[in-house]
Amino acid sequence: MKKVKVILGEEACSVYHETRNLDTVSDYIQHRDGYIRELEFNTEQEYNAYIEGINDGNMYDGFWVLDNWE
Repeated sequence: MKKVKVILGEEACSVYHETRNLDTVSDYIQHRDGYIRELEFNTEQEYNAYIEGINDGNMYDGFWVLDNWE
């Protein structure tokens, strides 16, 4: 099983890129824009399909995937 957190939104990703701190990103998202999703995938193929989908999607201008969090 593969667990990931995905930060969605260009500015939220920028905050994570600058700080590498999920608490700071969560605070930013509460007051502005973006989203953090926690996901679990049973197979690497499911994970790859999800990543391909958000790469192709136009819902958000940016995303950041944090692998194997716990």
